Amino acid sequence: MLLSVHVIAGLVAIVVGYVALLVIGDLRVVVHGPLQGQQRPARPLSRMYFAMFIATGSFFLGQMKVFPEPLRHFPLLAIPAFLPLVLMVDWLRFRERSHRVGPLAAARSV
Repeated sequence: MLLSVHVIAGLVAIVVGYVALLVIGDLRVVVHGPLQGQQRPARPLSRMYFAMFIATGSFFLGQMKVFPEPLRHFPLLAIPAFLPLVLMVDWLRFRERSHRVGPLAAARSV
């Protein structure tokens, strides 16, 4: 199954948009100095989660033919493919919440 030009263009636009956000963040660090506190570990971890999303998406969605026939359904393979994005958003929200209310209060609210 070949992807249409519109689908490929959309995927490229998403990756280019994400890379543009990373470049803006890097320029901000160059101009204003290194990050402090909660923002410091969030940058490299969000990059690692996005790389994991690209890898899992390529494996589970791009290589459907290597899976047995009963597992070749898109909704079933989309779960592990999109799980890194869900975990990244959840992790960033937890970090933001723990930063606002303190680490002990955030742990109790979970």
